[in-house]
Amino acid sequence: MANNNMRFKNIVSGGFDVQFNTIDSFKSILQTAH
Repeated sequence: MANNNMRFKNIVSGGFDVQFNTIDSFKSILQTAH
């Protein structure tokens, strides 16, 4: 169970990392557009 919980947390945190990375890329695109 502990291993499954850790794996789930890693997947969730990974998803958040991807979301933040896409937000940063959008910000950079908007900055370069302006």
